[in-house]
Amino acid sequence: MKCALVFAAIVLFGVGTAAAQAPGPIRDRSGSETPRVDRFVVGEVKGNVPAKAVRLVKPDYPAEARWAGVEGEVRVQITIDTNGNVSNAELLAGDPRLAEAGIDAARRTKFRITKNDAGQPIEVKGVLAYNFSINRASWTEIGWGLSVMDRLPAAALPVPTMKKALQPGWDKEMALLAKLDDIRLSQPRPARPQIVRSPAVTTGSASDTSARSSMMATITLPEPPSPEQKAIAAELLSALQARLANESSNLWRLNLGVALRNAFEYYRNPVTRDQAAAAVRTSLDLAPAGVPPELLKALRDLESFFGRPARDINTPGEIAALQAKILSVD
Repeated sequence: MKCALVFAAIVLFGVGTAAAQAPGPIRDRSGSETPRVDRFVVGEVKGNVPAKAVRLVKPDYPAEARWAGVEGEVRVQITIDTNGNVSNAELLAGDPRLAEAGIDAARRTKFRITKNDAGQPIEVKGVLAYNFSINRASWTEIGWGLSVMDRLPAAALPVPTMKKALQPGWDKEMALLAKLDDIRLSQPRPARPQIVRSPAVTTGSASDTSARSSMMATITLPEPPSPEQKAIAAELLSALQARLANESSNLWRLNLGVALRNAFEYYRNPVTRDQAAAAVRTSLDLAPAGVPPELLKALRDLESFFGRPARDINTPGEIAALQAKILSVD
């Protein structure tokens, strides 16, 4: 059953393009959070241009391409006018879902004025190349993502980055992930809150009236996961655990993702909150040799946060930041 919640704009006002480019935590029906790690990368801008860039603009990774898992190079032919501005930008090669972002970045790039032998400004042409690539998800991120599929829609699963972590020949795992991807693509994309203005309300006495309206954010919650989705996610997690049985470091990371999800579930419930720190401590005790020091430190910091008897307004954000850091370490 879909339902809508309305929050005062003072809480959600400010949700905008930054949130779209670098998604923050998303919440399921229970309030559990899934930190997002951005694995969609635009590399160094390259090309062949007979002028030096004054302002070299790097494009954002388009939402459509992120959703579809599209990557690759976009090459744009540009014309630089006598003022150093890009007066024209045309696509030479690249996926249409990436092309507009490359063209837009090219148009916003600024160059030094090019002059001929007589010292007169001249128009020149060149080519800029933008490389859009998808990095693989960490095993911790995969463990977390699969473990929350019993609460969140498949649309929240980072399938394009998970595909990068699966090895050739892992046919069973590939097939299960493809099934989850079919479910994901059949669902609406996670939407940002809709900011709406409420009708004006007249206040005050008969001699001193004023009309006021307020900004509100409306969020429509998704349908709960289907039994099929839950079963496929659980089977894929089990298959990956078996696949990594002889890779102690990767198996520990995969299980760490599940443990983190469980720790968060403990923490959000006042009755079980004291178990959250113990769940993180268990993962720390089982850590194999060679785990990066920054990952161990982040886990110890998270354990410390979970173990605090009192919370303040900053605690949820600090915990989410630590979780995102943990998930980002390969």
